[in-house]
Amino acid sequence: MTDPLKIEVTQVPLDAILSLRDEYRRAMNCQIVHDSYHARGFTHSYLLRMQGHVVGYGSVAGEPRGPKEIIKELYVLPAYRAAALPLLRGLIAASRARWIEAQTNDALLTLMLFDCAVDLVSDRILFADGCTTNHEPPGVILRPVTDRDRASIFPHTTEPVGEWGLELGGEVVATGGLIRLTTSTGIDTEPNWSPDGTRIAFVSERGGGAQIYLMDAAGSNVRRLTDTGFNTQARWSPKGDTIAFTSRQGNHDVWAVSPDGSNLRRLTAGPGSNESASWAPDGRHLLFQSNRLGAFQLFTMLADGSEQQPATRGPGEATSGSWSPRLP
Repeated sequence: MTDPLKIEVTQVPLDAILSLRDEYRRAMNCQIVHDSYHARGFTHSYLLRMQGHVVGYGSVAGEPRGPKEIIKELYVLPAYRAAALPLLRGLIAASRARWIEAQTNDALLTLMLFDCAVDLVSDRILFADGCTTNHEPPGVILRPVTDRDRASIFPHTTEPVGEWGLELGGEVVATGGLIRLTTSTGIDTEPNWSPDGTRIAFVSERGGGAQIYLMDAAGSNVRRLTDTGFNTQARWSPKGDTIAFTSRQGNHDVWAVSPDGSNLRRLTAGPGSNESASWAPDGRHLLFQSNRLGAFQLFTMLADGSEQQPATRGPGEATSGSWSPRLP
């Protein structure tokens, strides 16, 4: 029996879902309990397609070195949500997930639990933020971690011991070392370090739509580099003199800008979507993905946008290309 929806679910690298995940985080108002799971290697990522079009993504979680069997996130673009249930079933089949863990403020996934799951359990109910709270857990002390503490702190298997700790009953029960670099009311995401480590390019919606911003390594001297379109995937050139990025202005295309905001230029110009640029180690070429010929394939071009040509061909799709550290 043929599938009239032509649903395809494909496991992909994390980079391939980041732009869709930004949409999910926006819809959830960033109120996601395990938002850091992806960057910490706790998830496998899947692209969802219908009739050849990317319509969403799914994330399936588990221990870093163990099987990934828990569906944590499902995002479907609004125009395709009528097919959310068969897309979820496709994700279950492709990932072989055994459990679904849904936040109660994620209405789409929560409602579909009643169609796809048995033995439902609710250990907590997560409500949307209504006000700012400041509750202090009784008996918990936040303090720096000392060298003496490190000898007795519980084993850290996936992350180093942090510089700060939470002490309860004379014992350090949690550690961390986060430094907040941005404090805007909008979403700040996709940080990308400059080659010399002194600056960070990132995507922010503090001014409305997603734009490319730049800041110093300590979070100071923030300046905006782009003004139009929906801009993501900022990538520094090896010399640090150019930032390539993906801009959605109708179609997705690869653009570039200098770190001082000058020399903004468009490197690709459709047809189809052209996105996810990756610099060659010598800074002379860019690798990107495009569906200008039908299915997504990898293409190369010179840094000025000229000499665009396919790097992959054949059946199936090729996405999320990345250069090796050394050219042949």
